[in-house]
Order: sequence, then structure tokens, then C-alpha cells
Amino acid sequence: MSGRRPRADRMVALLEKRYGVRRTPGWLETPLDVAVHAIVATGAPPAVGDRGYQALQREFVDWNEMRVATWREIGDALDRAHVPDPGARAVALKRALQQIFTRLNRVSLDNVAGMELREAHAYLAGFSDLPTHAAGAILYGRLRGAGIFPSHGVVRVSERTGLVRRGLTPGRAAESLEAQLPRRLHPRTHQLFGIVSEEFCLPKEPRCPQCPLGGTCETGVRTIAEQKKAEAAAAAKAKASAPAKAPSSVKAPKKGQSPAAAKARPARRPAPARKR
Repeated sequence: MSGRRPRADRMVALLEKRYGVRRTPGWLETPLDVAVHAIVATGAPPAVGDRGYQALQREFVDWNEMRVATWREIGDALDRAHVPDPGARAVALKRALQQIFTRLNRVSLDNVAGMELREAHAYLAGFSDLPTHAAGAILYGRLRGAGIFPSHGVVRVSERTGLVRRGLTPGRAAESLEAQLPRRLHPRTHQLFGIVSEEFCLPKEPRCPQCPLGGTCETGVRTIAEQKKAEAAAAAKAKASAPAKAPSSVKAPKKGQSPAAAKARPARRPAPARKR
């Protein structure tokens, strides 16, 4: 990669082009409503997220009823609303709701509304099955938070892209990323980087070739180049180890001779006459 420093605003623009501008609808009433809507709307146009959320509201009496439903029932409701990849969204919803119930013995996040922003961020980060961008939707869309919260996924994307120096504390990393962006992009960056961290920039096996940032990210450019080099080496090795083809007995056609005539069996020479 060239020595030019990657631009955070350009990366955010690339992700906005891929995922659209994420805004939390004002008609969502509770923090958990916001989280459910964010999970349903992951990577989909806003109208699709709204349609899927409303389909779940019609299907289930409340979120606890959806928690005890099977993921297939949840997925069927989303599928009827023409939400893409309904099965994966159903599994993510069920896991998040179940973890909230297991920890709190209720299906609610209303207690977050009375917390300070940093306290709310730390509290939501404790729910490992609550996606980063869903927690971000609560922090920014419901609690009107500012700045970039130092979520593990957001810091991981920031480090691998080269936007933030590795080895900083999560708080320092978030501050470094904030300094590269206008304040209006802070909430959007947190949510978009959160989506990338969950879909592509995985902790152990990042999916760089499929990532929308793969062509601009320092780690992505290096990983993709290494994969191409390995594929080329494997192809060359396979070609070298392939058995050689036997030489063809068919001669090349002479000048003015058709290919069919060249393939034709040569005429048999007459036997020489016997000497008397």
C-alpha cells in the first residue's frame, strides 16, 4: 500500500453507499424497540427495516413472546415482509433477547434510559449477543449520545484499516478516530464500523475480499494481495505437477494442404518386386 494515510471520511462514505444512512426512527418507544429495529434493519434500506419491524409487532404480542418463539417462526414473519436473509436476522434477534432475559429476568432495557452515556455504553457492551450497531442505535438514537464510543468492534476496524495506531487503549483509539471526522459523522461512524466488525472484520478470520473497505484498508489490501499470490503459486504448482501430454502423431498440414488431408491416413506403398 502507498504511504498515504487512509481517510476516515472516505471510508464512511463508502459504507454509507453500501448500507445507506442509518437513522433511528423517532416513533420507536423504548431502548429495546430501537435495538430490535436495528437488528432487523442491518444492511437493508430503511424502508425494509421499518417493514420488517412492523411485521414482528403484528406477529407477536410483545418481545418476550418473540423470545420464546422459534427462530423459524421469527424468520417466517420477516420473510413474509420480504426482508432479506430472514433466518440470520431471526437468530440474531432470538440470541439478543434471550441474553437480556437471562441477565435481567425480564425482556427490557428501560433501565438504560436513566444512565449517563459512558455508563450506558459500558452496560450495553456487557451483552455480547447485542450487536455493536444495535447498542449504538440506542446510545445515539435514543440517548442522543455524541462522540464515538470505544466498542471492541469499532476499535478493531479502526486499527486494521490504519486509521488508528495499534496498542492504544480503547478510549484513546476512539478519541483518535473522532479527531479525524466532523462531529456530525461520529454516530454514523460508530454504527457503520460496528456493522463491518460483525459481518467482515471478524476477530480471527476477517473476510477482507468481501468487505466494502477491502480496497482501502491497510489489512485488507495486504490480505487480498497475499491470497492472490498464494492462489497463483498453487496454480503454478498444479501445472508443474500435471503429467506431460503424449506427443501427437498427427503431422502439421503442409503448405496448401487442408487439415483434413493432413489427418488422413497416408497411402500404403506398394511392395517392391521380387528379384528372379
